[in-house]
Amino acid sequence: MIFTSETMDMEIIDYYLKYFYSLERYMKTVLLMIFSLFIVTANASTLVVGNNIGSIQLQDQFEQSYGSQENTKKLLFSRSMKGGTIIEEALTADETLHENPTLVYIADISGMPSLISRFFAIPGFQKFPFKVALDKEGTATKNMPSKDDQATLLLLEDGKIIGINYFSSKTTLLTELQQN
Repeated sequence: MIFTSETMDMEIIDYYLKYFYSLERYMKTVLLMIFSLFIVTANASTLVVGNNIGSIQLQDQFEQSYGSQENTKKLLFSRSMKGGTIIEEALTADETLHENPTLVYIADISGMPSLISRFFAIPGFQKFPFKVALDKEGTATKNMPSKDDQATLLLLEDGKIIGINYFSSKTTLLTELQQN
């Protein structure tokens, strides 16, 4: 076979067309995987005002059943140590809040290694003069709204979220908890 510049050009063009078609298939596959990831992420969305949280039942620091009920009006939530400290300081500052049946505190401790939570965190929670529902697996609170190093307060009415507030200080949280 004699190669001419015309046949060489055709072979080069043919080579690049095959390359781009395989690249196109590769890009379609990547885009499909990215799109699938967005769909999965969208299904695990954070709770917002208007959502119904229903009843969340966990165990407290003494392994007794505890959580939110239909009559819960204020739900405190922490996912971080700093947020938990803000809640602890606010609840410790006003003992009347400990016996409020419409106030519930839930802490997500699923990010802690189990040995740390078992030997340090849970004994620390047991020293609190109030109950704390502990989510050890992270499943019950995975959709709870939170911000880094802040305490979350969900305002509820018949299990429906009517307000979400974030607090970075004990003083502002305590003021909010003492209202109504």
